[in-house]
Amino acid sequence: VAVGSSAAFAAGALGPAAFAVCLAALALGVARARGSSLASWLDRPRLFTWLAAAYLPLFAVDLFVSAQRDPVMALARLVVFIVVAEVLAGDPSRSHRPVLLATLLIVIAAAETTELWFILPLSAFMVTAIRARTRATLVEALPPSRRTGCRTSARGAASIAAASLILGLGLFFVLPHSGGGWGRANGEDRRGTARETGLADEVRLGALGRIKRSRDIVFEARLTDQDADPSALYWRAKEYGAWTGRGWARADGTDDRIVHLPGGRLAPLPPACRSQRVRLVAQIEVRRVGLNVLPVPGHAVWIRTLRDTLVRVTPGGAIRTVSGRPPRRFAVGVATACGSGDGGPDAAAFLRTGRIEPALAAWARSVAPDERRPDGLARAFVRDLARRPYSLDLSAIDPERPFASFLAGAPAHCEYFATAMALGLRLRGVPARVVGGWLGADRVPLSDRLVVRDARAHLWVEVWVPGRGWVPFDPTPPSGREPASGPVLAIRSGWDAAVVLWDTWVVGLDLEDQARLIEAARFRLAAAAEAARALLDPRTLLPAGLAALAGGWMLRRRRRPPAPLPRFFASFLRLAGRAGLVPAPSETARKFAARAGTVLGDPESVRLLVSLYERIRFGGDEPAPHEIAAARDALARLAERGRCRRRRSSVA
Repeated sequence: VAVGSSAAFAAGALGPAAFAVCLAALALGVARARGSSLASWLDRPRLFTWLAAAYLPLFAVDLFVSAQRDPVMALARLVVFIVVAEVLAGDPSRSHRPVLLATLLIVIAAAETTELWFILPLSAFMVTAIRARTRATLVEALPPSRRTGCRTSARGAASIAAASLILGLGLFFVLPHSGGGWGRANGEDRRGTARETGLADEVRLGALGRIKRSRDIVFEARLTDQDADPSALYWRAKEYGAWTGRGWARADGTDDRIVHLPGGRLAPLPPACRSQRVRLVAQIEVRRVGLNVLPVPGHAVWIRTLRDTLVRVTPGGAIRTVSGRPPRRFAVGVATACGSGDGGPDAAAFLRTGRIEPALAAWARSVAPDERRPDGLARAFVRDLARRPYSLDLSAIDPERPFASFLAGAPAHCEYFATAMALGLRLRGVPARVVGGWLGADRVPLSDRLVVRDARAHLWVEVWVPGRGWVPFDPTPPSGREPASGPVLAIRSGWDAAVVLWDTWVVGLDLEDQARLIEAARFRLAAAAEAARALLDPRTLLPAGLAALAGGWMLRRRRRPPAPLPRFFASFLRLAGRAGLVPAPSETARKFAARAGTVLGDPESVRLLVSLYERIRFGGDEPAPHEIAAARDALARLAERGRCRRRRSSVA
């Protein structure tokens, strides 16, 4: 119960007050078991019966109030009340009740979180619950006189835990999955996620910094080019051309095109790039519920979905769904690196700045004042901004004068870098826009898949260069794009790898994943059956059998058979066995002779036999006729002494 309540509190299912009440009840339960007078005074089953009757309508009201927001917390508070009643007034002999209550708390905690840390309380709960139930089964069933000093078997508990784990894993991969939880943390305002990630029609300044602190997976991808650097991929989502004074929105007058994507076939897209040569094919699987854009690592030439879909394609090549359920899996062909090939910008739309801070205007005039070429000026802005400090912590940014404080040296993240560059270029007469999406990807261990998380949300700039089109530039410094290095990062990378595996194979597992696993298992079984049939083919079996026979014959020839035991030494061992003497497995012949000579009463005869045996067995010498005669005489003497011992023992 302590483990379950702690997990529920850490997951947010229990508030501080409910958790404190649960801990206090557990403390009183321990005191009750030790005979405390206070706990004994609280042992009033009738009182808790009346309290339960009074709590039922309160629970109904609690459930009704929290039904829209989070019914799990109402259930958690009900379980805490039952825990209090059970610990203080329950029957101590019924030890299965606390285990069941703790199971409910663990289930409630699982409904509230999908984080990797949940493995720790889950493992602790399994160990404590199995130990408690094993002890109840093996100990409480015994008479009171036999309970003292009785302990449960660690091996038995481990066997039960292993069997439970195997059964649980089997059920986990067999039972249908929906790919998400149903508690507050799992469904926490997913409708607002698009607004916070900068993937809505407007991205407010500072929103991206909040979402970049999240580690949730947005989508997965597989690339045809295994040598491609995942950290250098820019996944386009939307272009923003209008500065509102507090964020970016789509530029007015942009004409999107509605494109029908036939299921299962390649659908060419309107040219958004001067070159239509495909350099990379990406297979993408969207994990974020309600994501209304199709992330593409560049400019898409064609796209293939599993079912018919309508999408909206912007002149810059961004793709978003029109209505209905967006495609979860799709493949996209990406063009070679190039500038965007739309027909040219509306100068008024992509040069408009509105009211801006004087510090930003002064800074824009000071950057490469003699440069007139758009691409040269863009590179000058990148050089200036890339030397400034990067941080997700915006505490040093003045909300009244954000760009003045940023340009004065306050650390900021990609939104400030991209916005400062885009507005600065517009002030210098160069059309510019901001593009939202993600930068880079993480590799899934033991797989060829890549995952892209909220933490990789990013903004960069596209500049209109005559003759080349829209050319991308990223003014964010490398510290904001590339991960740092060092031992701390190595530990973090290991943890991230574990989180990726957890998110991919546990949290994100759904019906389609299970279908793929079943299909892969069927394919492997079919391949194994085909291999078995090939091995049983007479044309294959006959040569293999002949080769095995030949190999066995050669090994038999090479193997030297052990030398047979001399007959006189075998007779000696039989005589010793009649006297109760048997050589130990690690006992040498000489040590056995010393022991047998004393018992048989003729050490000299025994030494003669053992010496002759060692010379024949290990030296390879053939015994002479007189040595064989001496051995027979020694055996005769030992046999006579044995008969004498038996006669004396029979007379006695």
